[in-house]
Amino acid sequence: MAPRNLPERIWRRITQGFDDRGFPILDIALAPAAAGRLHTETIRFLDTDITLMLGDTILIAARLVEPVVGGKIRISGRFSLPETQAMAGRIICALKLVPQQYDPPSLSRSLPCQPTTGERTRH
Repeated sequence: MAPRNLPERIWRRITQGFDDRGFPILDIALAPAAAGRLHTETIRFLDTDITLMLGDTILIAARLVEPVVGGKIRISGRFSLPETQAMAGRIICALKLVPQQYDPPSLSRSLPCQPTTGERTRH
């Protein structure tokens, strides 16, 4: 699949955690308006490699193994903790997310940009 640019306003929250096997994961919540459209698109591209971009910044490059349902994306696999932190950092910086939009707050310690503070305007 060709790189796909996703508008900034569809992203709502990113959370880093661990799956039941102990591997690091990223959960991304999207705005409701984007959920249906993305579900349809992801069904079309199941079992293919995808690249999500914001402008010229690659946010995620991965294999799509499940459709996105309910506007919730889970990035999982055999990623290391530093790899998932780096992915989260690229997303947080590219989208200028505020601390209320990512968890845990410690993600801000490893950002490749200066953390954004304050409230964002919701679209």
